[in-house]
Amino acid sequence: MSNKVIRKFFFSIIVPSILTILLFITSIYVILIPSFEKNMMNKKKEMIRELTNTAWSLIKEYDDEYKDSLITFEEAQRLAAKKIGKMRYGTEGKDYFWITDMKPVMIMHPYRPELNNSMLDDYTDPQGVRLFIEAVKVVKTMDEGFINYMWQWKDDSTQIVPKLSYVKGFENWGWIIGTGIYLNDVQAEIGALKERLTKISLLISAIIILILAFIM
Repeated sequence: MSNKVIRKFFFSIIVPSILTILLFITSIYVILIPSFEKNMMNKKKEMIRELTNTAWSLIKEYDDEYKDSLITFEEAQRLAAKKIGKMRYGTEGKDYFWITDMKPVMIMHPYRPELNNSMLDDYTDPQGVRLFIEAVKVVKTMDEGFINYMWQWKDDSTQIVPKLSYVKGFENWGWIIGTGIYLNDVQAEIGALKERLTKISLLISAIIILILAFIM
């Protein structure tokens, strides 16, 4: 094979193939994965928003029973807090809801009962975020919204991890109800996706290289 033919083969076959592989891998990490991560976060946010609305509706049901004189105000609050305190979701059935008032005082926390009935105005996470004060600010300004902070991993007080919660106020009672997602869960899913896509891209690259080697 002459040098001219080799050069032609190299620039017409080898170079475009290598550029195609590089473009394919780059598009995965620059476009596909960030887009997937954004969509996943949006879905997680929508999930905790809807879950919070569901728990909020349960409080309203007890408030309606109180307004209809079926139960007392104290009984309505007690039953609502007890019912929501038992609500769980998630793959392990350990994700939960919590309730404070606008002072803020903890009304109910299923995994931190020592905080119940405690004043939380000076409570901070390990990074100094006054998360319950932040929840009050969100409810006062927008009625509902998201807050970021550090919190224990579900029922394990030895692990402190980043968390994103959605909070919503129930004006009639002066309550705030919230639930959240652990951001390392999202990162774990992203990591699993990256691993699968890396394997796929390496496999495709290897196949193309073998084809080129066979042609050569």
